[in-house]
Amino acid sequence: MKNGLKPSDKEIVKRLVMQEHEMFPMAIAIDYYKSIYQAFNGPNHFFNKQSYNYLLNEIQNNPQNNYPVIVDLSGFHELWRVNTIIVNQGIISIDKFADVHFATCARIGTNLDNWVAFKRDTSDTFFSLLDSLNVAEIQPLKDDFLNHVLLVNHSKKYHDYYNPHYRLIDPNLFSDKIKNEILEINKNN
Repeated sequence: MKNGLKPSDKEIVKRLVMQEHEMFPMAIAIDYYKSIYQAFNGPNHFFNKQSYNYLLNEIQNNPQNNYPVIVDLSGFHELWRVNTIIVNQGIISIDKFADVHFATCARIGTNLDNWVAFKRDTSDTFFSLLDSLNVAEIQPLKDDFLNHVLLVNHSKKYHDYYNPHYRLIDPNLFSDKIKNEILEINKNN
């Protein structure tokens, strides 16, 4: 924040793009887009009646992955991508993890009209950064942008390399004990 003022949307986009570039060098344009989309809209693109069963299956079948414990997507909301590995490591039960995720869904509502306006206002910044970083596969993403295609999946390349298994969570919904344990594990990775 500059002079105690809230950062502008474009400043948040720049920070998130640079973070994605530093943390995930194998990411392509769609993966950068997903980070911005999630930071702005929260987790509701992945919230339905089957979410708990999908989470349970994911934790049981993917006990290890190459993904950081947390990725801070804060800016528009307090929001972390939290690796499901913390359930396998016994830091939090699956039920509490799911409860915190669902509570985050309830707190952050997706508004597609706001998303379209946000994309319009920040797309020049977003695409010029991707161009300057030589990010792969920008043109297909630009085409989807123009046609307002809703894209919410990571690329196959990203999935294959990082094997991401996480949920979007407002970190303030964790108990202090759990939040501190997650931060400590993240610091040591």
